[in-house]
Amino acid sequence: MKTIRHKTTGELKRVNEKEADRLTGYLGWEYCAKSEWKKNRITNKTEENDTTERKATKKSSRKAKTTNSR
Repeated sequence: MKTIRHKTTGELKRVNEKEADRLTGYLGWEYCAKSEWKKNRITNKTEENDTTERKATKKSSRKAKTTNSR
């Protein structure tokens, strides 16, 4: 597995070696350190967890409202 970054958008991907060779050849991708991908992945997970927690809080408050109104 290799980590590659798109030169213009900055998008990071983990791909197999053949795919990395193909994309870095002429499609605007370059190799980068795996640590960049890990750092980005951890940031995305914390944002995802925050969103999930907010959704769960909304659902539980809705359930509380419906049970209280009965």
